[in-house]
Amino acid sequence: MKEHRDKHNKAKEQPLSKVAQKYEKTARLWFEERKETLKQDYNPETKDFNVSYPGISDEIELKQLTESVEVILWYEFQIEVKTQRAFSSLYEEQEDPGLWKDFPKDSDGSARVVAMGIDSSIGAWNYLHKKLTSEKESIKPIIRMLLWMKMEIEKEFPDAKDFVWPPKM
Repeated sequence: MKEHRDKHNKAKEQPLSKVAQKYEKTARLWFEERKETLKQDYNPETKDFNVSYPGISDEIELKQLTESVEVILWYEFQIEVKTQRAFSSLYEEQEDPGLWKDFPKDSDGSARVVAMGIDSSIGAWNYLHKKLTSEKESIKPIIRMLLWMKMEIEKEFPDAKDFVWPPKM
């Protein structure tokens, strides 16, 4: 149990993990600071989620705005958790490489999820950047953070892009 906890703690201390933690906090704070203008409405009975913003009334734009916010909120925590999982799995795989020889690496699978989440989040933030003109400057550093994480995840886990599940036997 201690070895597992040590690997997890080591994974949390990776620079990429720390930036993923910072991204989660930054995104959460960004939405919290704008809760009066970027209104999120969820109806538990119908499970409908809608986002509105002053000056945007076109139904298609509101739908795209809602979808962008949903994407960001979906991946906000997942990026951090899966980044740490990728590193802790990598440490386990390095400890006993023979055990994982015939299987796709869990570290690559987790890193692939991170990369896909980052890509989707970049697209969603770019949409907000384009539509919420008064927020352009507050969104730019968030996009830069995601771009840096994307480069780092690809550098740390170069085989993640080829990860396939279930494995072909």
